[in-house]
Amino acid sequence: MQGLSFDTASYHVIANDQALNMGPTEFKLLHFMTHLERVYSREQLLNQVMGH
Repeated sequence: MQGLSFDTASYHVIANDQALNMGPTEFKLLHFMTHLERVYSREQLLNQVMGH
């Protein structure tokens, strides 16, 4: 995604040169959106993000 930068070690996101404040769960969900070629089911998202 153009204009977004992710630091997976610290869960920091920069959007258009502005830092976004988010928690680890929000970060993981947003990070999934960078895989535009993939479609995830609700169950897959929950398993990957929440660890269920």
